[in-house]
Amino acid sequence: DEALALLDGVPGAKTRQSEGARLRRLALHRQGEAAWQRGDLGAAAAALKDADAADSTPWTHHDRAVVLAAQGKWKPAVKAWRAVQKAVPEATFNLAVALERSGDHEGAWQLYDRHARAGRPHSDEARRIADAKARVFGFGQGDR
Repeated sequence: DEALALLDGVPGAKTRQSEGARLRRLALHRQGEAAWQRGDLGAAAAALKDADAADSTPWTHHDRAVVLAAQGKWKPAVKAWRAVQKAVPEATFNLAVALERSGDHEGAWQLYDRHARAGRPHSDEARRIADAKARVFGFGQGDR
């Protein structure tokens, strides 16, 4: 809070792509992470939304989607993760979880399978889930 108050007095701190905006985003992002760790999803969502508005980055967008998902706001979380899949490796796995929660089992299977093949973080878990979905729903028969 003190850092943000100081940054508010810096010329250009609220102008996107400026050094002040980057510092503001970093301070807001940390504030959002602290709120997340306290379990205050509302404060985390607000801080990350402000961080994203100050100087959007794929990671800020991703972390905002994590909070949206934790709040049960699956559609905006899915949209956010789709936007950053290429830049944030974990986004594909998280998007698969969100699609699964939304009832799109085939879409989830495709993403779990892609994530596992890419050897990204959580790839072992993604492989286990993709294989289970293939057995239960018959996805990927003849694809391998």
